[in-house]
Amino acid sequence: ANIVIANHAVVFAEMSEGDSSPVLPPFRHAILDEAHNLEDAATRGLSTELSRYRIHFLLGRLWRPGRRHHEGGILPALADLLGRGRAPSSAAAGRVEKDVAAAVAAIAALAPAIDALFSELAKLLKAAHGKESLRYSAERRLESDWSLALGARENLGRTLAGLAAILQEIVDPLGHDELEAMPDRENFAKDVNGILARLKQFAADAEFVVAGASPDHVFWVERTGPRQGGARAWAALISVGPMLADQLYTQKASLIFTSATLTVGGSLDFVKKRLGLSLLEPGRILEMNAGSPFDYARQCALLVPLFLPEPGESGGSYAEALGALLAEVFRRTRGRALTLFTSYDMLQRCARTLRAQMAADSIQLLVHGESGSREHITQTFKRDVESVLFGTHSFWEGVDVPGESLSCLVLARLPFPVFTDPIVEARCERLEAEGTSAFAGYSIPAAVIRFRQGFGRLIRHRNDRGIVIVADRRVAQKSYGQWFRRSVPVPMRTYAGREEFLAAVDHFVARMAEGPAG
Repeated sequence: ANIVIANHAVVFAEMSEGDSSPVLPPFRHAILDEAHNLEDAATRGLSTELSRYRIHFLLGRLWRPGRRHHEGGILPALADLLGRGRAPSSAAAGRVEKDVAAAVAAIAALAPAIDALFSELAKLLKAAHGKESLRYSAERRLESDWSLALGARENLGRTLAGLAAILQEIVDPLGHDELEAMPDRENFAKDVNGILARLKQFAADAEFVVAGASPDHVFWVERTGPRQGGARAWAALISVGPMLADQLYTQKASLIFTSATLTVGGSLDFVKKRLGLSLLEPGRILEMNAGSPFDYARQCALLVPLFLPEPGESGGSYAEALGALLAEVFRRTRGRALTLFTSYDMLQRCARTLRAQMAADSIQLLVHGESGSREHITQTFKRDVESVLFGTHSFWEGVDVPGESLSCLVLARLPFPVFTDPIVEARCERLEAEGTSAFAGYSIPAAVIRFRQGFGRLIRHRNDRGIVIVADRRVAQKSYGQWFRRSVPVPMRTYAGREEFLAAVDHFVARMAEGPAG
């Protein structure tokens, strides 16, 4: 193919593979769409995961127990070939058959070592006072707390090394001349060798992640379900820019980054620094702002109710106050509204209030996480014009609902990064250590980009019209609110009183009813 279309995950997961990538062919040019997401995509793709699922997936490729001795995997298939005499009778074939049986026994014996490691990681979380994740490093942790986990990792490393040695003993004879006539000999060798390489990589990753010694990475343990051992561990780069510059930008002839939300305050400096583009020679970077095809001043209005409590300062009362206000708004708009939240907890509290307030109304409330999958509730929202959709993080971008179904957009809270997230926390600490304010240098610009993405859900066509309500009064009352106000193409209108605000909603709904000319 002359053109290959792939998602960000594939590009970054395989970036370090170079020309040996199993999916993407070598390429010299790339267009990276939705480029505001590249830092997160690269962070995920270049992260190291230590999970029970990952090791069980690899071992399952080799051998899976089954009912009535109907085992699955590469090794049983190889054993069946040898047992039926389809391989030429030789000393090499005998050695392979013996080693296959030894490898199956070694895999079965790995279970306690795997369980022990993830059990110890889960115990560390239990001591973290109910937190969903626990950040750690070799410098900051107590060795006494980690001694059992370190010992379990060493034991798993030894058992994996023993299995790897047996698998190597299987691969070597498959290349011997004595087995030249064996069916699928090369395929078996390739498959076993591929799994062997990935098992060695897992062992190396386990050592790296549990050690937690790299100053360029952030390490954490997070909760999982019981079937996945209760915990998994991660290592992620604190800054992906230098690696992108080294392994992507310098290796390609041309790259195009496209997005509607790359700028903060009209500048690309934030994105260029986060993505390592500032490390390149200035003459290599060309910038262009293509503008917008929409007449925002005619097509939408931006309203801010100042009478709501400030999010966070009053806990549940903010969600209840917002739910009560939205009930009045949605009666006026006849549904047709998307409300974006930054936390699922706030979404649920607001949804409970809204249901109680609108019990007698015929407007359907679609709630992310309760009313079906993201795709299902989005399609339902498009079909049912008089419906309301409550969404969290994934709905802030990528949702395309042109037409009457989306005539009112509510941004429940300014979308600041969650500081308790291990990656966000580490990046903020790094900026502070470099003498830069983490709030001004990271939190605000990242939130502005997210805010612009959310704002962009409303107007998707030249004939679309609607209201945007920013329910977080900080956008008008805090000094940093100017960053958000300047990031949208229409002026914000503030309302100190409830009746004044609802009268404005009535006014704009009436304007929309007049048609495009209104």
